[in-house]
Order: sequence, then structure tokens, then C-alpha cells
Amino acid sequence: MKSKMRTVIFTLIFCFLVVNAMAAVWTWWRIPHVAFGGGYTSYLTIRDPQAVASRTIYVYLRDDNGALLSANVEGIGATNTDPATNKAPYYGSSFYFTLLASQEKTFAITGTGDLKTGWVEITGDGIGNISSSLRFTVTDGGVATDVVGILPAEPNSSWTVSVEKRSATDYTGIAVANPWSSSITFNVDFYQNGSRVPGTVSRTFTLPPGGHMARFVHEAALFGSVWNSFSGIGTLRISGTSSTGTFSAVALRGDGTQYSSLPADAGVQNWTVTYTGQSGPATWAWRMFDGFHFIGLEQNQEGLNQSIQQARLRGVLAPELSPAMFVADWIYTSTDGSVQGMIIFQGVPGKEGSTDVINGTRTDLSKDGTVKTKVTFKATRVY
Repeated sequence: MKSKMRTVIFTLIFCFLVVNAMAAVWTWWRIPHVAFGGGYTSYLTIRDPQAVASRTIYVYLRDDNGALLSANVEGIGATNTDPATNKAPYYGSSFYFTLLASQEKTFAITGTGDLKTGWVEITGDGIGNISSSLRFTVTDGGVATDVVGILPAEPNSSWTVSVEKRSATDYTGIAVANPWSSSITFNVDFYQNGSRVPGTVSRTFTLPPGGHMARFVHEAALFGSVWNSFSGIGTLRISGTSSTGTFSAVALRGDGTQYSSLPADAGVQNWTVTYTGQSGPATWAWRMFDGFHFIGLEQNQEGLNQSIQQARLRGVLAPELSPAMFVADWIYTSTDGSVQGMIIFQGVPGKEGSTDVINGTRTDLSKDGTVKTKVTFKATRVY
């Protein structure tokens, strides 16, 4: 789902992009890892299977510090210009092209020196969707020995990754990309069977604007001190610590003979909510699916002809906006069908110390739009 609000947010954040002044909105996609050079070649595929008109697509290759990576794209370097428009750069660290309706294109990304890694940022004019994917291959003597596919990952505030070690040659890593124009800070924690792996502590990392990080669990920067003694299956939890701490992530796995990618799982947020005049707290649990929008559940104890009310909750949590905003709703129908309506939440996310909180109002609307009640609420994030 590519909402207009989200594309507007991204347009404001990435205001350094030089685009056609007539374009109203831009939509963004992120692929958290790319590798080329040193025997590696990446193949980026972009297609628009549902468009009814052509659109301009821009691609940016970024390194760990957020700077543009220098590469050859389809054998053309960054110093070349587009022969049709005489604009530079045409290929290299960033490039653009026209994607016709229902068209697909693939670009080979190569380097002449050592291995370079980073991530890929893609934007297209308009609010329509595109499909994109990347695979990088490793060659030995001209023969492909490994192929790894990576899909786009929308920014989220936390991710989890399974870590399985069956033999000494099993390795798991993560790649993280910061799509924002400000730095983000996140923690990486290592758990097994619900408890922190003995001998580990939380690792904290800061990524600059547009930055990238790729680490394996067995590296010293993560949990190399306990890797030799670890066995079985565990969980990495990667959690943002700042108000703009959403980021894209993907997992990488090596089994001694080849590498593969694994999708990182977007984490679930849990909140305790108190309402004015209601005895007992409610509970929110939701999963972010694009860094702003979420889908989850509320469970409360007031009920609507029920002893326990569980409702499907959906909304937007955007602490990055100025001012920050929170909007959510759930629809209810009583067990006998006589009462129908909608609960609407409006609030402001903030901090109390290091704890995330939301303060606002909850409005109960009947199905004809009449306001039945309006109360204040406070939500406190517990996980």
C-alpha cells in the first residue's frame, strides 16, 4: 500500500532530489543490500505490470556512509551522459530511465575493483506501484557459484531474524539501511528460548543519513565472543531507539557452500492503554507494515454486550512528522447486532524519559456519524 501521505512525507524528507517540478508526488522503494566488484555482479530488475502510462524511475546506489557508490551499470560508467538528454550522470552512482506501461527492465551492476556493498534506493514519479528485486551472483573462473535474491523492505521500527547454527559453517547476518535524511540509532540483541544468550549484551549502532551496515553474528562487532559456544536456534532483535528509528532490513545466511537471503520479520509493538473513566487498562498489539501504517488488535474490558472486547485496530503512527501524529480506528458490532459504530483515536506520540507514549482522545461514533462519547487516553509502549 503506497499512501499519498507516505509519499508526501518521503518527498519532504528527500528534498535534495532534483526532479521535475511538475511532478506532484514520488513513491519510494528500498533494497537493503547490494554487492558488486571483486567477482560479484548485481542484477536489478524493475517492472510496472499495472501502469497505464510511462513514468520516470530514479535509482541511487549508496554506501555505508550514505554517499553514492560508483559503479558500472550495463557496462557504462558514471562519467557518461544520456545521449538523448545530455544530462549526467546517466549511469554509475545514480541513474534514471523511462519505464513504459507494463514494461520491465534489468540492469547489471558491476565494479572494476574490490567488492563494494551498500543498498539501493528507487523512486518513481506518481503514486502507482512498481515491482523490483535484486540478485547478486558470485563467479569463480567465469562460473556462477552463488546467487542471492533480495526483495525491497519497507522501513520499520524493529525487526527479528532467526539464527540457526547446525554446524560450524552456518552463519547468519543482517543488512540494515537508513532511508532518512537524519541519523538513526538501533540496538541488536541476541536471544535464545526467550532469554538473552549468556555472555551477550545489547549492541548499539548509529547510521548516518542514507547509511548502511552489514554484519554477521559471528563477527566481533556483534556476538563473535559467544558464537563458538552457541548452537541450535536463536533470535536477533534489531530495534530502533530514536524517534526516526525506522529502517529497512534483510537477513543473510551462509551454510558453508552458498549464501542466501531471508526476509527479516517486522516486529510487533505492544502498548498498555488507560482510558478516562474506564476500570482496567486496554492492550494494543500491532505490526508496522511500511514504517507508518499498522494493523493489529485492541483488547479491553469494557465490552459491548461482551465481557471482553477484542477489535481489529488499524492506523498511522508517525513520530517523524512535525508535529508528530497518531491516528487509528476500529469498528464494532455488538453480539446481538443492535449496536454498531466506530472508535477513532487521535493523539500525539512523544517520550517520557526513554519510554514511548501517546496522549490523545478516543471518540465513539455511531454508524450515522453521531458522537456518542469522547474520552482521553494514554498509551505506554511496553515492548
